[in-house]
Amino acid sequence: MVVRNKAKSKTVELTFNHEDNVNSITPEIIELERIFVWLVNNVVPEPYRAEMAKRQYTVTTGYNDNRRKAKVGAYFKRDAWKVLSDGTPVHAIHMFGNAFALDTIQLVTLLAHETVHAANHANGIDDCTKDRHTKPFQNLAVEMLMTCTQTDKAHGFNNTQPTAELEALIIGELQVNTEIFRKAAEALPPIEAKPKEKTRIGWTCGCTTGQFNVKTVVDITCNSCGNKFAAIATE
Repeated sequence: MVVRNKAKSKTVELTFNHEDNVNSITPEIIELERIFVWLVNNVVPEPYRAEMAKRQYTVTTGYNDNRRKAKVGAYFKRDAWKVLSDGTPVHAIHMFGNAFALDTIQLVTLLAHETVHAANHANGIDDCTKDRHTKPFQNLAVEMLMTCTQTDKAHGFNNTQPTAELEALIIGELQVNTEIFRKAAEALPPIEAKPKEKTRIGWTCGCTTGQFNVKTVVDITCNSCGNKFAAIATE
């Protein structure tokens, strides 16, 4: 178990930049930023914090078009955009709208997962190759009071779950404003069923030329037998 001496722990201030989406600062974004700051100062090991304080962050939200199937509710994107005035890179944590329906522990743990990426990145540690979470990710996740196991070879150590200690901190100290996320979840647009693809139609002329399948009606004649192609089946 990782034990932290909060009396001797130095807190840091983080800089958030909304230059690219100033008109979309919502109550849930403000609350997510507060949770992110809390995670950095209460769960991220102190040696990592100083470098995070030198960087600029933004929290964004959006609705994943594939959220019916999506299992991942967030991602960290380094150098998401640059400040117009001086080119300073801004790093983003993006939360899909489906995350707002999670319970408090799951939501904070999801944000803690992305905070691992942010902390490692700020300290020059590469913890992910494409979608594969590597050993450095697991090492810091464990230090940040999560269990971290391997899902499969393709995704690596991406399965993070809160320890009892982290759950106790979330419930006892963080005090998440659950009403904000409840309203955000209720405001999600309904999932629209994808239109069915047009039925493919089989066409043949009756000779040895064979047949072909297309999604449109055709009016063509076979060059070999002179017969017109006729619909014979659908798939």
